[in-house]
Amino acid sequence: MPILPPSAVREKDPKPLPLDPSLGDGAASTGVSGPAGFTLYGRVAVAAVLLAGALVSGWVLLRRPEVLTEVADLALLRVYRSFVLDVVVPHARAFTVLLVAFQGLAAIAVLGRGRVVTVALVAVVGFLLALIPALGAFNTMNVPFLILVTLLLLRTHPATVLGEWRRRRPLLDRRMGRR
Repeated sequence: MPILPPSAVREKDPKPLPLDPSLGDGAASTGVSGPAGFTLYGRVAVAAVLLAGALVSGWVLLRRPEVLTEVADLALLRVYRSFVLDVVVPHARAFTVLLVAFQGLAAIAVLGRGRVVTVALVAVVGFLLALIPALGAFNTMNVPFLILVTLLLLRTHPATVLGEWRRRRPLLDRRMGRR
């Protein structure tokens, strides 16, 4: 029997997609639903929010550093107000660069794999928890984001988001009739 290169061997009929019992009635899985889909899309959402936060923080604080004084007025604890007024405001540009760098690096790390993702998610949780007494009532918009990041911390991240997307793509292509 001759040995053929893999490119010469083609499947006549593609293998059927595995059945996903969570979809009911024997529906085939596209590979992006359920807990794994939550992890994939949740990480993408966290990275998008962090990148958006970095862009907005950089844009606003580099153009109008006096906004930090207004942020100090929102603080629930006197120590936060003092810290912002005595340390952050005099070094507004350096603070802004560090804030943007943190958010940008955390966004990139969340898209990675393994412990890097876990460390990034822990750092984001710490950052969000530190904002609670700093922003007071204005921090309520961060609560759903904090819940999402915390739920992602409960999962493992063995692959990068790009690697996971590439792994799932053949399943999606078959489901949509593409080869």
